[in-house]
Amino acid sequence: VKHIPSIQRARFWMTFGESYLTHLNVLTELGLTRIDPIDVQGQQVIPLQVVKALLPDPSSLAVNYTGKTCIGCYLSGEKDGEPQHVFIYNISDHAECYKDVDAQAISFTTGVPALAGAQLMIDKIWSHSGIFNVEQLDCDSFLDRCSQLGLPYVIQHRDHSFDDTRVLL
Repeated sequence: VKHIPSIQRARFWMTFGESYLTHLNVLTELGLTRIDPIDVQGQQVIPLQVVKALLPDPSSLAVNYTGKTCIGCYLSGEKDGEPQHVFIYNISDHAECYKDVDAQAISFTTGVPALAGAQLMIDKIWSHSGIFNVEQLDCDSFLDRCSQLGLPYVIQHRDHSFDDTRVLL
């Protein structure tokens, strides 16, 4: 909200399956998500690095991923004095991503925006001097570039707020 003063509130949220959350809670309770070194029989060890070394390479899991991701931004406010509720989102299928790029959708939806931003800088569409947050840059060119790279988006206008329990999609 720092760079868009008219915004009253910005929130970020993610959802995870119960199994994932259970595993994460166990690792946390055991201290295995710590990033500070601890002494183990005279050796300095970072617990999270131990967990990382024991886990399989994430790319080896992609072949069996199923389901979809939904990444989006919900916006609500007023335009021309009328309330507006908009959801801009992308849905990516893990199996389709694997078929296309040998990666699951989480990797794909992480990598494509970074590539789009880099291309926009190389093409001098994003050519400002200094350090900027992404919300300060032209979003239309970014969304268009993401679409060109295989990450299309949908804009859904609603006549009601998403702050209730109704399903968004």
